[in-house]
Amino acid sequence: MDVRSAPPRGLVARRRRGIGPRHAGRAAALAASLTALAALVQGGCAAEPMTGGGAAASSAGRAGDASAMGVAGDAPKGARSTGLSPLPPRVDFGEVGPAEQVERSLRFIAVGHGVATVTGMQLHGASNFELIAPVAFPLVVHRGGALRAQVRFRGDVPQARHATLDVATARGTVSAHLVGNAGAPCLRVAPVEVGFGAVSVGSSAARAVRVDNCGSSSVELSHVRVLAGSHPAFSVTPSAVQRARPGAPSDREGGAEPWALQVQPGESLHLVAVFAPTEVSALHDRAWVPETGVAWIEVPVWGPIAGFSLRGVARP
Repeated sequence: MDVRSAPPRGLVARRRRGIGPRHAGRAAALAASLTALAALVQGGCAAEPMTGGGAAASSAGRAGDASAMGVAGDAPKGARSTGLSPLPPRVDFGEVGPAEQVERSLRFIAVGHGVATVTGMQLHGASNFELIAPVAFPLVVHRGGALRAQVRFRGDVPQARHATLDVATARGTVSAHLVGNAGAPCLRVAPVEVGFGAVSVGSSAARAVRVDNCGSSSVELSHVRVLAGSHPAFSVTPSAVQRARPGAPSDREGGAEPWALQVQPGESLHLVAVFAPTEVSALHDRAWVPETGVAWIEVPVWGPIAGFSLRGVARP
């Protein structure tokens, strides 16, 4: 099927009448989505945005569904701007010996409403870090979508190396911290994308998130933080068993849970992510627009070192 040969009836009607200024932004966004969909049907488009390389990089593609598409080019005229949040916020390459190399991937999630226009990407810090697969900017990341980056770390001497991966957007620069040979705590989160599906307004849904200590020393978890820009219906707390432990109160303080929980090497704990909507999600082209969010897990001294994304639709 050639999707370009049969545009939606509504779009044809607008062409006949002429598109006014009020509808220009929406029509441009729809046209961009149709173009990306046509490329996918014809087999020439990458599955998800993949970025990297030198001073600037990006790509077009999709992540999950139409609401998560990244489209090359400028944002539609009049489109609202949103921000990006890195996941994980800190990327640890572990202990890497001389002449060895390790690759890691990370995502920058678009949270809030509107689109994120990415204008560039740069690495700052130790020369051991290298971005992979350079492409071209600007890139538009739609709400709930992800900009992906792949980074390589080359070992030399047994000494800690640090860098930041900075992504420039229309709303400013966001950064992910990169460390190698630094003895940083190791936490592994599963799943990294928490989906709630459709949840009725006035009710709630809960999902378990497992956090494993993948390092060789004990790790103290001090906070979980649902980031600003996330939908207010999302929350994250320790499980009921862990809330009963001393030093793990369940009250929220400025969007964070003061757990002070110790996780031993090879052990794990469970968090509970909740989606409790009070308002119906928006409709766009007869499809529900999902609500999105990002949560970070923090430890003393190192700050946020792991995280996961949140996604759900509020139905009547």
